[in-house]
Amino acid sequence: IAIGRLVRAKGYDVLVQAWAGLNASLVIIGDGDDRSALQAAIDRAGLQDRIKLLGARDLALRYLHAADLLVISSRSEGGPYTLVEALQLCVPVVATGVGMCPDWLPDACIADVDNAHSLHQVLRAALNRLPALKSEMAPVFASAAAELSLAGMVSATLDFYREVQAHG
Repeated sequence: IAIGRLVRAKGYDVLVQAWAGLNASLVIIGDGDDRSALQAAIDRAGLQDRIKLLGARDLALRYLHAADLLVISSRSEGGPYTLVEALQLCVPVVATGVGMCPDWLPDACIADVDNAHSLHQVLRAALNRLPALKSEMAPVFASAAAELSLAGMVSATLDFYREVQAHG
């Protein structure tokens, strides 16, 4: 699954290129200005049977919860909320090296930005070993549950301010 606005920054055009040759289905949830161009790219690549654009959806978390893997193919990103949601739902993530993704994901789950070949390689490896990947990411899921929850983030913020106050 991939979730987000259908705009250039999200790199869905690169994701479509990367999906060629993979024996898996991809659902992209979201809408935006690039929807028609993205559908045309899917059609040109002959991937209509494996990539579906579902448009905007209420309760996208239900789709994420049912997914085997989240793909973040962004060209630029800060801290993608979908990363936090996936990790808290114990859904493995493959991402480009943007924002906080490299801080949270194993190196084997990080692809080069704006590079379809790199993303294809990382996706293929992840899809070929999903059960093992989910097991290997258990410590990441546990850390995300502790640190990326509302309580964890409030605690970290308070700790930061206490530290600043103690040394300021």
